[in-house]
Order: sequence, then structure tokens, then C-alpha cells
Amino acid sequence: IDEFDSRLVDFTGTAATAPVISGSMFLRVQLDTTGISGNVDFQARFPEAVVNAVDVSMGCTITANNVPVGRFNTQTQFGLYRATDFTLSNCPAPTVVSATALSATSVQVTFTRNIKMMSVLANGSQFTFDNGLMASAATAGGRVVTLTTGMQTIGTTYTLTVNSTPSAVTDLQDVPVGIPNTAMFPAFVTPAVVRINEVNANIGTGCDLIELRVIAAGSMGGFTLKERLGGTNELSFTFPAGFVVAKNDYVVVHTTGTNAATCNPGTATEELTSKTGQPVATFGNNFDNAFDFWSLDNGLTSTDNVFTLFDATG
Repeated sequence: IDEFDSRLVDFTGTAATAPVISGSMFLRVQLDTTGISGNVDFQARFPEAVVNAVDVSMGCTITANNVPVGRFNTQTQFGLYRATDFTLSNCPAPTVVSATALSATSVQVTFTRNIKMMSVLANGSQFTFDNGLMASAATAGGRVVTLTTGMQTIGTTYTLTVNSTPSAVTDLQDVPVGIPNTAMFPAFVTPAVVRINEVNANIGTGCDLIELRVIAAGSMGGFTLKERLGGTNELSFTFPAGFVVAKNDYVVVHTTGTNAATCNPGTATEELTSKTGQPVATFGNNFDNAFDFWSLDNGLTSTDNVFTLFDATG
């Protein structure tokens, strides 16, 4: 570093790690070159906006021209301040992370890398489904492609497939979509409207309760109930996919902690389809007028607390 500090250099190397924070609004990756490999103090450092714009990822080859060398304590850092300072090649192929129905006629596909907008055909023909569903339009932005589809059938689970060849969807470096290039998703169901109705956060055995009431029917799949931020020793409970409720239904979330035998006699599991699926006659702390769900949380703090219910979109 003493010989190269503050000089302008050329280099070719591989991003050996994913980008991590390197000061306010900057990111860095460990750099492996032919001459130096496996040294955590040998780094390329970028503005966060540049990383996001060109999608620097672990495994990409970085070729830089006329960039400054700097140091941060023991770290040697190449400063790549503009997208024009370097090129990317040999990046890992983009793959499909998930597909989610946004409405009865739209689906959002999320990828591991930014998608080149010009590689996505506007008619959606690069995206196919089973069970008779078809795409009629597609738009890309960042790592997401949004599709317009025919009417989805409630209760049906679809499999999406993205073209990898021919007419491939590609990343910004023209790398075609790799494997996995498929994802499964359930047809859209209108999300329920739900309220926190009652809280009992001071039960002596620690078997504390939160009661929810359904204001409008729909799906509660993916809804999350949190105590404070849902961190360590704080309740964070997510309802499973496929849980559908009707107006005026009640849902009770139980905490058990280390008192599972006391709080949950009979070892009840989730009631997904019937409020009496696991009746109180067998499962002593269940409620036959409510859907019962069970959390391993150690109980709710009964002072200075906040409870929040998030829908599936956060």
C-alpha cells in the first residue's frame, strides 16, 4: 500500500464477497486478483448508487481503468466512483427468487439481479404459466418484472417459467436467466382487514394472549403480528399461506415460552380451516369461537409496549 497509495492504477479482479457497508452511502467488496487472493483487506469501494445502478455482485469480474488507490487503516481500497470507471463481466446468471400475485390479473416476479429492461418483451411472451393462465404484458424495473395476466382462479397454485432461451430475459450484462427459472405462487385472494381487538399481557403463567377481529373477509396469509420490533424476546408471528377468514371471525395468538405444557395442554397446532378443528374439550386452552394459533414467545411485556399487525405487503 505504501508504494501504491494515491496512485492511479488499472486492475482486473473478482468480487469475492457480496457488497457490504463501507461508510455512509458507500459499499465495498473483497477483491481477488491473479496476484492477491483471499486478503480481506484488499478491496474495491463504490458509492452505493453505483453498485445499485450496475448491479455489482459476488462473482463478477471487475475491470477498472485509471482508478485511485486509497487506504483505510489496514485496508487497501480501489476507489470506483463512477460507473464509467470499470466494466463488469462473468457475473452470476440472474435467477428467479419468487413470484407473487399482486391482484387477480397481475403477478410480480423477483430476480436475484437487475433485469435489462430492453430484454423483456412488452407482450409478456417470455413468461409462461400452467393451469391455463397466460401473460399479456410485462414491464421491468430493477430486479422486478410485473406481468399482466388473465383472471387467476382462486384456490389454484400456478407455476411460472421464465424464458432462458431463445428470446431470453437477461441481466444488465446480457447474461440470460439461469436455474432456477421457475416459481410457484397461489392465485390472488383479497387480503383481509383485521384489527387488534384485545390484549392480555399479564397472565401469571406467561400464557399471554392477543385477540384479533376480522373487519372484512379475505386472506391473512403472510400477515405478521409483532411485539415492538419483533426482535429478541419479542413476539413476531407470521400467519401461514392459505389462511382465509370471514367477517367477524376471531383469531387468538397464544404465547407458550418455556411453559408449553401449561399453556398448550394437548399440544395444539394451528387451526387453519375451522375454529373447532382442535376443540377445547381436547386442547384445554383453545377457544371454540376463534381460530387458535401458537407462538413460542415467552410472554408479552405488560408495560410500555406496542403491538402491530402488518399485512402481507408489510
